[in-house]
Amino acid sequence: MPRAHVVVRPLSSTDCDVVLQMWNELRQHTGRGGSLAPVPSEPRLREVMDNLVDDGSNRAVVADMDGEVIGMALFTARPLGPFQEAPVVQIDYLHVRAAFHRRGAGRALVAAAAAYADEIGSDHVAVNVLPQVREANRFYAKIGFTPLVVRRVASVATLRRSLGLELPVRGARAGLLARRRSAMRARATSGV
Repeated sequence: MPRAHVVVRPLSSTDCDVVLQMWNELRQHTGRGGSLAPVPSEPRLREVMDNLVDDGSNRAVVADMDGEVIGMALFTARPLGPFQEAPVVQIDYLHVRAAFHRRGAGRALVAAAAAYADEIGSDHVAVNVLPQVREANRFYAKIGFTPLVVRRVASVATLRRSLGLELPVRGARAGLLARRRSAMRARATSGV
């Protein structure tokens, strides 16, 4: 059986429903990091799509096979760092539906990112990959991506706890919380 041809094309308003489905798949597939991706919203997606049409620094694309949308990605042109002028094309939200893995859609989407990089005069393409998503890490390594940095993320609440920072508390709860903190400190220093 001959392999179907994958076509990468710009995202259109008719793709909204399938992109929302893929967004949900992407959130579920990424495990604990999925909480970092916002819950999909059709009004927000339509707003983003309208803004992407007018913005030359972003390109949203879908992979199409035999008239069916099977993958998506967002490319953003930005500096690699704050003190560098040379742009890099950042690939975000690259996702291929599970039933279509190993059919060339991922490679076609990355090739579209490379073409976009050529178009804007960028020498590099970058992608963020969650460490627990082994299949994606293998895919990117196999086609030539190498690690540049390890990006770590923490919630503000976690940082406040681990750094001993406290939020200013106002209202009736302030006294109760202050007494509880004082009691906890007293127990900690007394060794009880």
